[in-house]
Amino acid sequence: MDENFQTYLNRAMRMTLPETYHSQVHNIQESPKYHLHSDKGLEAQPFPGYTIITPPGDEDDAENQDLFTFLEAFQQQLLQQLGAEVFAPVPPSSFHITLADLIWDGAFRHATQDASFEVSLRDRVSQIFQECEPISEGKPIRFQALGVMVMTRAITICLAPVEEYAYERILKFRRALYQNQGLIGLGIEQQY
Repeated sequence: MDENFQTYLNRAMRMTLPETYHSQVHNIQESPKYHLHSDKGLEAQPFPGYTIITPPGDEDDAENQDLFTFLEAFQQQLLQQLGAEVFAPVPPSSFHITLADLIWDGAFRHATQDASFEVSLRDRVSQIFQECEPISEGKPIRFQALGVMVMTRAITICLAPVEEYAYERILKFRRALYQNQGLIGLGIEQQY
């Protein structure tokens, strides 16, 4: 996510083309976030770590209710087509946009051997949020759904900011995270 807005949109659009996700289906791997039970289907497993996300979908969020309703219906279509042993739906109340994956699983377990790690991580992330507050300009970021995107361990809806200034704000925020020497010192690396 270090390119200009138009290049990003072009790349994102390519990822949502049917021929792209048909070829990606062959690369899908089992997610460690779920375990297949013979009688229950896929069941969520604890998966420790830190990710920065937008506030999850909420019934009280009237402004985005149409989007959440669409996503829930689409998720049900996928479940019917793929089956519960292949596709694990998430509760609609957890729909969100991932802004930055920071650390998880083995790297997280290793880092937490230092008792001060989590406090240091939260302090640094909080400081970055405070430093980045002026770039928000008090304006919400609006997103548009581009299409389905098949990833190694997930099937998602690809969203993109509607306006270029919103893309730039997200880019600045991600750079503030991934280029922060304090976070780098804690073992945080940019994930792609």
